[in-house]
Amino acid sequence: MSSHGNVGAYSDPKPATEHEQKIADAVKEEAEKKMGYRFEMYKAVEYQSQMVTGTNFRIVMQVANLLPGQIRITVYVDLEQKCKLLEAESWPQPPEK
Repeated sequence: MSSHGNVGAYSDPKPATEHEQKIADAVKEEAEKKMGYRFEMYKAVEYQSQMVTGTNFRIVMQVANLLPGQIRITVYVDLEQKCKLLEAESWPQPPEK
């Protein structure tokens, strides 16, 4: 069995490393624009990956010292290692009413 699990499924959450921080850094300005504010900090906390033609990364980012203080970005990294922000959202998601 592959260490990446099932193709198409996201991996279990894992602690972020320098690799995921570099991916996040590549899309920081785009994430700030999408969220509508500048981040106090920008530290990768945990991530999940999904093998596609390239890799999708869901990365939880610490962006402030106060709660909620986190966002989750989804980044596509193509086979040439180019990064594209797909989504940036508050994290954890507020409960639906």
